[in-house]
Amino acid sequence: MYGINQTRKTKLINLEVHIIKWKLGGNKEGIVIIFIFAASLFYLFSRIWFGLNVYDEGISLYGAVRVMEGYIPYRDFYYLYPPGNLYLLALLFKGFGPSILVSRIFNTIILFFILICCYFITQKIVLDKISLLISFFLITLWLGMDGSFNVLALPILCILFSSIFIFKYFENRSRQNLIIAGILTGITVYFRWDFFLYLFLSISLTLLIFNYIYYSDLGYNRLLSLIKAEKKLIIFWVFSILTIVPLVILLLYYVPINELISQFIIYPIQIYPLYSPFPWSYQYYDLIPIFIYLCISLWIFYNLSKRNFGSKKDWKVIFLLFLGLSLTFYTKVRPDSGHFFPAMITALILFAFFCSEIIKINYLIQPQIVIRHPISTILKFLVLFLIIGSFILYSTPVLTNKINNVTPLNLERGNGIYVSQQEDFIDGVKYIQLTVPPNDKIFVGNTNTDNTDVNNVMFYFLAGRDSGVFYYDLEPGVITTLPVQLEMIKELQKNNVNYIILWSGGENINAQSNGIMVLDNYIQSHYMLSKTFGNYTIYTIKNFS
Repeated sequence: MYGINQTRKTKLINLEVHIIKWKLGGNKEGIVIIFIFAASLFYLFSRIWFGLNVYDEGISLYGAVRVMEGYIPYRDFYYLYPPGNLYLLALLFKGFGPSILVSRIFNTIILFFILICCYFITQKIVLDKISLLISFFLITLWLGMDGSFNVLALPILCILFSSIFIFKYFENRSRQNLIIAGILTGITVYFRWDFFLYLFLSISLTLLIFNYIYYSDLGYNRLLSLIKAEKKLIIFWVFSILTIVPLVILLLYYVPINELISQFIIYPIQIYPLYSPFPWSYQYYDLIPIFIYLCISLWIFYNLSKRNFGSKKDWKVIFLLFLGLSLTFYTKVRPDSGHFFPAMITALILFAFFCSEIIKINYLIQPQIVIRHPISTILKFLVLFLIIGSFILYSTPVLTNKINNVTPLNLERGNGIYVSQQEDFIDGVKYIQLTVPPNDKIFVGNTNTDNTDVNNVMFYFLAGRDSGVFYYDLEPGVITTLPVQLEMIKELQKNNVNYIILWSGGENINAQSNGIMVLDNYIQSHYMLSKTFGNYTIYTIKNFS
């Protein structure tokens, strides 16, 4: 393993001793840290009362209700993700009743745990408190920028927990940490298949290289070093796979194999990249992770060229780089802020490391720049003041201006939520609740099915009425095919769906029609206009009395 120049090492030890003294500043510092975390929690909770994500949030909420009612995903309704999130939400709904607020409180707690994990991970790779606080502040802002709901929160939390134990393995090479990391990596698959794959490959690649170099430094030849490295890797693999086995067995037992192949293999490989791409948005935040990963890569190559690489911290950085690049690959189809969400978290952790390295380099050149006098205390409180002040300024629009421009949702499952420009949606839901008996099924579609982008799945959840079709999540490339539309028509007939709600806000205006309009034609010929609320049009079946 590469060594570090002795003079540089002595200076680094001096710097680390000083930083450790800073970190162990007594009870006052502990109180300050608790206060910072409390302010972050307040900020995250300040976001949960506003806005409505009718598609992504609606899929999770309504899917959880269906699970609570005994339906099984993939067999009884179309669902593209692993079932873990639905079953956790269903459990919460069992205890507290189905509501948007229950889901958002749960999601905010998960985001707060993500923030805590980021804090401890960042601590492992930085030397100075300034870099740590900057990263903490930026990650907190980023966690809140995506609004009150993020379907990626649970898999990201699994990734970060697994990363913590991989870090511990780099420190002590304990088999126990490797086993726990494997189990946590396997748990990720219960929430996102693709995130499991990114984490699994990132850990595997880093472990293989780390252990190979470790055994090579002990004097083993290349072949024996590789064999020993692979043995460590197999431990991680075995416990990752064993954790997945129960889920695979349950899915194979309850769900037809053709449905599993269609939703977990054919759709992500063939349909999603073709029908759901976003053009590159060219927002500044899209480039931040890429820029940071580039800087870290250059730092690694530079240190390798100087034979100044190989510490435990260096391996942690390499792992985070591999993981970040994998999560950036996740954005290849939809490069927008929502899909950059995971990659940005990893990038901001590495950004703290990059800032810390700059401070370290300056110290090695001019050690006296590290302030040991009362000015140090002033700087600490200045940083704290800036962070708290930024929280207040950033949260003010949420707590004042937004309140002045929103109205309460005023629906049983939406109590406590404030929305803007959703009066037509609320009126449509109330009309269905008054008109359609609770046990009757409805269908919520789009005005032009062939140009569907998203649909209002939240309508089912807030109205408290079940869908009359298997494919209530109108995925482009699925719902736009002839066999699926014909199947949906049969279900509308079989389930006696008397009311259909068509929404004109979920169309992709840039998409070119494929000409398959069998479902639209059927609705127009068998249903008649009943009521209109803005861009929501409600139809009743023609022979309905």
